[in-house]
Amino acid sequence: MLTQIDESPDHCLRLTRATQSIRVHQSSTSLPLFLLGAVVFIVVMWDEAPRLQLVTWLVLCFLATLVRSIVCARITPKIESASTSELDRFEHWLFWTAIANSSAIGSGFWWIGIEGTDRLVTALTLVSCMYAIGAMINASVHFSSFVLSISANLGQGIVFLGIIRSEWYLLFSSIVTYLLLILFGKQNSRTFADSIRIRAENVFLVDQLAGEKQVVETALAAAKQANQSKNQFLASASHDLRQPLHALSLFFWSASIGRGWK
Repeated sequence: MLTQIDESPDHCLRLTRATQSIRVHQSSTSLPLFLLGAVVFIVVMWDEAPRLQLVTWLVLCFLATLVRSIVCARITPKIESASTSELDRFEHWLFWTAIANSSAIGSGFWWIGIEGTDRLVTALTLVSCMYAIGAMINASVHFSSFVLSISANLGQGIVFLGIIRSEWYLLFSSIVTYLLLILFGKQNSRTFADSIRIRAENVFLVDQLAGEKQVVETALAAAKQANQSKNQFLASASHDLRQPLHALSLFFWSASIGRGWK
């Protein structure tokens, strides 16, 4: 039964709807958090990087986050009733906006990291890793897009730290973070898929029990009706039998009285 549920088209649709709902819910709150983080980053790093490049990079990240938020706001009320073709279209939108977001975050190494101070590069690495970790919380439920997304982010940092700046301790931290996120993301995706499968199994069992309950109730109603019919028949038969017996008893009683008179 579990294999049938796992391989059924209905299960795939349920899983797609569930993963999309999780991802759009996360993205709906990302814009105000990004604005807050951008303000803090500008204030702290204003003298640590070329200011024009710093502002340009943050504007680019803001636009990518804004587009993502708009897309999620548009598809959120449509997911539960969407057809298969619509869900496929939503999946493409979510995939490409996630890649755009992650690529924009990772591009900070090239926008401001090349001419920035060591303190700035450390801060960029921290931001990149924190963004990837935050994405894992919900985005990893769809593992394939999650892997490409964090690769577009952390991958740029790994290349930059390994070739341009040769910051080995930051490079090591980024690689370890990347590998751990891949491992945990895969486990999280599998666990989420299992939870959807178990939920579908429970719904199937509840429906099955409801059907069996209906059959039992129908059988009980039929038995009750048959018992009432039997009681009515016996009552009618008893009444019909009592009349001739009563007549016979009167006949014999009359006959006995007549013989007594003789």
